[in-house]
Amino acid sequence: MIGILVLVLISNYISLESRDVIVRDPQSIQESTIEYLPPPPPKFELGNIIKLARGLRKHFTPTMDQITDDIFQARGYMLGSIGMVSTSEGMVLIDAGENKEIASEILKEFKTKVDLPVKYIILTHGHLDHILGLPSLVEDNTDIISSEKAALVMDKDINWLGEYHFWARANQFGNAAEEYALKRLIELPYNPDQDKKIIVPTITFKDQHSFTLGDKTFELYLGPGETEGQIFIWIPEDRALFCGDLYYESFPNLSSPLLEARPVDQWIRSLKMIASLNPEYLIPGHTRPVIGEDKIQQVLKDHIRAIEFVYDKSIAAINAGKTAEEAIAEIKLPKDLAKLPQLQEVYGRIDWSIRGIYQREKGWYDGYGTGLNPLPEIYKAQEFVKLSGGVDKILLRAIELQKKGAHQLVCELCDIVIAANPAEQLARIIKSHSLDYMSLSGNGNMIGFYRSAASLERKAVGD
Repeated sequence: MIGILVLVLISNYISLESRDVIVRDPQSIQESTIEYLPPPPPKFELGNIIKLARGLRKHFTPTMDQITDDIFQARGYMLGSIGMVSTSEGMVLIDAGENKEIASEILKEFKTKVDLPVKYIILTHGHLDHILGLPSLVEDNTDIISSEKAALVMDKDINWLGEYHFWARANQFGNAAEEYALKRLIELPYNPDQDKKIIVPTITFKDQHSFTLGDKTFELYLGPGETEGQIFIWIPEDRALFCGDLYYESFPNLSSPLLEARPVDQWIRSLKMIASLNPEYLIPGHTRPVIGEDKIQQVLKDHIRAIEFVYDKSIAAINAGKTAEEAIAEIKLPKDLAKLPQLQEVYGRIDWSIRGIYQREKGWYDGYGTGLNPLPEIYKAQEFVKLSGGVDKILLRAIELQKKGAHQLVCELCDIVIAANPAEQLARIIKSHSLDYMSLSGNGNMIGFYRSAASLERKAVGD
């Protein structure tokens, strides 16, 4: 009897045969045969142009700010600012910008203020727009200081992942394939050196470092945010604080779409540390300094509250089993924060921030099976094309949607066709025109990303 039961169990639940997962080879998909009349070139919205022009004029007009008798900041000459603190024994520079030639001119201007040697250069973090100008600023006995983690970021961004990082930044600023891009109405202030030469920091620290030069004390604290290696610099004699990219006048870029996810929870803690020092002068790596203890406290309070709100709501959505798309649809800043000038989404975006939090705090698998070992996209795309009745039907629908202004859906339909047949040219052309329209944004990063994407599609077909 037991033997019979064993045989039944074996026959019902155990197979002695091995079976392979059935996967058909992709089949060739015919290219489109329809005619396409591209839409007229997009007209830039006057409101967005005015907003961007005002922002660029405010923050990127070359300006030498004298913040105190001894503290200066050169901002607007390039994307990254350079700070200078004069002491009785020499200069201390904060960051180096992204262009050696421009950095050299800034140093000459600093020397007209105080003709002293450059004793230290402090790097707030390792991003390209803060380090590429270094060779023009270092003198015979200059020490370069950064956190240990910032030095690692520099090595990654310049050396072992350097090609990708330069491409990612070019993509972000709309320069991925300039010769195929829509004409710019406004130039974005990013002009990085292309030789990728940097000088390695001579002094690094883990959590905290301090030194005295002449009549001033420099206290350096690890304050992760824009990167894990971000630091801020406190000068107690002047109650001045250089905060790098922990604060600037925009909703912060908590997640940059082409870069690694950022530590948003640590960013909040870093801003709270800064606020606890009660600075009188807050000097960011981008945009204008903030002056006055009460004003700074209010600005930091609003920034902390905004970031905490987005982070806490995102974590709650993850715990509730919601997708990133569901979280994005639900999470909006409180109205009193959303209307503040320093929290407008001109650089960072709330939806990108939510995606970044999801990327950092949870894995890539959703738990529902399909995504655990997915097929290459071509398999699903070809099935969609066949079920839809062919490439022409999908692209005719895309053209119809393009005329109605549904450009995101146009791009997604074109992507299905491109995934089914990467040689398909018309889908790329249709998509490029919708991307041109999508680049008409009030967010500087969106302008760049969409401009690059459109130019890359045109480059793929040689158009």
